[in-house]
Amino acid sequence: MNKLNDEIQSYRRMIDVLDQCIDDYLFVIDIENDSCYISPHAEVRFKMENHEFKNPIEKFKEFIYYKDYDLVMEDLDLIFTGKKIS
Repeated sequence: MNKLNDEIQSYRRMIDVLDQCIDDYLFVIDIENDSCYISPHAEVRFKMENHEFKNPIEKFKEFIYYKDYDLVMEDLDLIFTGKKIS
């Protein structure tokens, strides 16, 4: 595994540990592979097929509050283009 994949796996493990004690939905997006890993309890809350999925930008439309969607997409665009580090 390369360094980036190792870091993504570390974030996934951290999300799994924190999932048991928080109400928020943490996620990590793998930009290179166009995939997302979100807190497992989001799967139940949002009636998702799986908490790991491809094409996260499109999938987010299904569970991000519609009034927040554009702001979230603007923020993600800044991250994807390297203008913001999250």
